[in-house]
Amino acid sequence: MPKDEKNTPWNEKELKLDRRVEAMILAYQEAHDGAFPTQEEVKDELGGSFRELNPSVKRVRARLLTTQSLLATMPEMPDQLRQTGDQFMKEIWMVAREKADADLRDVRQAQAAKDEDHRRQLLETEEALFQIEEKLEAAVVRAEAGEERIKKLEAELAERTRELDALKARLEERSELFALLGRGKKEDGDVPEAEDKAKGRGKAGRGSEKNDDPETADLPMN
Repeated sequence: MPKDEKNTPWNEKELKLDRRVEAMILAYQEAHDGAFPTQEEVKDELGGSFRELNPSVKRVRARLLTTQSLLATMPEMPDQLRQTGDQFMKEIWMVAREKADADLRDVRQAQAAKDEDHRRQLLETEEALFQIEEKLEAAVVRAEAGEERIKKLEAELAERTRELDALKARLEERSELFALLGRGKKEDGDVPEAEDKAKGRGKAGRGSEKNDDPETADLPMN
């Protein structure tokens, strides 16, 4: 591209700067009835240096003036063409509105389907949570009943243990009593036996004494 084209930026940096300058100038013209801003005003708005801004301002200003000149010299559009253009724009607007309405209906239907699916999932989740809570409550009730049953069994076991200890104590007392009674009977049985033996020895002594006397026959008396 030849360099004699003054209104053409030569690199990406200049192109970006031209876009910023053009946007600033157009906004300024809209607020100031089409007037161009000064270079100082452009610098105050965009920052930077005059060395960078001045070439860009010149390029943009030249392009905008050229465009304004072309628009000013352009002949007025014929009424028939304007009407045709207006009708064409109306038809385009109607088609665009129908397309937008259809898109909006699709979006609403898709959103409604999503909402319904979300509501269904929420209900299923709530139902699952409700069932879990019921099972948990039932488990708590069973656990509490089990604890009560355990306490009752422990109390019964303690009572039976006490009863068993009492029975053992009574059994030991009876065993001791029977032992004492057994020893007493044995002692009572030994005394009569000794007496019988003593009596037997006495009788035997008397008998021997009687036998020791000489037996003499009665002599006849003359």
